[in-house]
Amino acid sequence: IAQGNVSEQDHRDHGTERGWADKVFDRYLALTRQGVRQAGDARIIVLWPETASPFALAQDAGARQAIADAARPALMTLAGTARWESPAIAHNSLVAIAPERLGRRLLRQGHPPHR
Repeated sequence: IAQGNVSEQDHRDHGTERGWADKVFDRYLALTRQGVRQAGDARIIVLWPETASPFALAQDAGARQAIADAARPALMTLAGTARWESPAIAHNSLVAIAPERLGRRLLRQGHPPHR
């Protein structure tokens, strides 16, 4: 489990700032690479908590590719992400990212993510 310890307040205060988003995303990629190294030869699944990614993973193929690259050779990464219904309405979602197949949304929750 990658846990970047990003507070809800930070998401609210900085969530729209590209530099902040890149920093958070890079933190999760680094945690993912570290966890994969520590797992050694074990078959693993990487987990990112809800709203861990500041990017909309269902739409962002580049972000999904970066996660798949960082998680290799994990079986897959399950990552929490926001799914935007409109500019003002977001829902929590879960995206599966596998090295060979870069993800489909698996689960959609009906309540907005924490901001």
